[in-house]
Amino acid sequence: MLVAALAMAVLFVSLALLLNTVIYTGNLATRSVGGDSDVIAEYRTAATDAADESLRRVNAHNNSDYAELETTFGAAMRDWDAATSRHRAVTSSATELRVAARTRGTRLRQDDFDREFLNETGAGNWSVAEGAGAYRDFSMTVNRSALTDVSGTDLTDASVLDAASVFHVTLETDAGEEYTAFVGRDGSSNVVVSVFGPSGTHRATCTAASGGDATVDFSDGTVGGADCEALTFEDGVRDTFTLRYGDGDAAGGTYSLVTDTPYGEYGEDFANDGGGSPYRTHALYGVELELVYRTSSTQYASRAAVIPNA
Repeated sequence: MLVAALAMAVLFVSLALLLNTVIYTGNLATRSVGGDSDVIAEYRTAATDAADESLRRVNAHNNSDYAELETTFGAAMRDWDAATSRHRAVTSSATELRVAARTRGTRLRQDDFDREFLNETGAGNWSVAEGAGAYRDFSMTVNRSALTDVSGTDLTDASVLDAASVFHVTLETDAGEEYTAFVGRDGSSNVVVSVFGPSGTHRATCTAASGGDATVDFSDGTVGGADCEALTFEDGVRDTFTLRYGDGDAAGGTYSLVTDTPYGEYGEDFANDGGGSPYRTHALYGVELELVYRTSSTQYASRAAVIPNA
């Protein structure tokens, strides 16, 4: 009986070792298959993050002309690619990165908080951007003391707000659809934004959470940090469009946006960089990267669009 018990114990231990070996082999095989996928995903993320950060930097510091922007950005990405390739070579893998395309754009800004939202020559009703296909990072911080008092006004009727000379931002597509946001202040001096869609349909009225100056962010869809999704006009627009300010003398503060149209399109309404406010600077709206990752068992190639959030 003792011999039989010992034999059974050895058998159970052997079975346990065999089972552990099978489990380990399965995990290793899974890790080998998924490992390349994980590393490729990490490489793609690292490459787009590096491009995003480089775009931010060159747009802020190397924007005298497009040649400087593209040269500086290209050099930054080549340096990153070279460093990454050396690192990957140690792990018997190879990587390549190429800037496949660039979209030239323009950053439009006003930094003078005490200035009204007029164009360079003083017009209050004017086109901020014409024939644009997209914009990003569009926000304004409005001086509440310059806004029209809309307390007692029907905030659901665009014609009433227009007649009251309330500052408004309008996006009109080439197909004739209009999206408009009226910006005023209520009786408690809160910043109030009333948003309308095509055919004058009231979409939302959003109020800053506390009195005082407030940031109206058209790209993130917020007013004073509170959600106002109706402001993200560009989400539903597929045509090229014109972006207009109306009653710009009924608002003041700062604003900034980047469009995908060239610098030369804005000479009538914006000063050159350093020439006053509002002004324009050269910018790369976005880029497209071509990425390659190779190992002895994997061949990966794709393109990745990079459009910064700032």
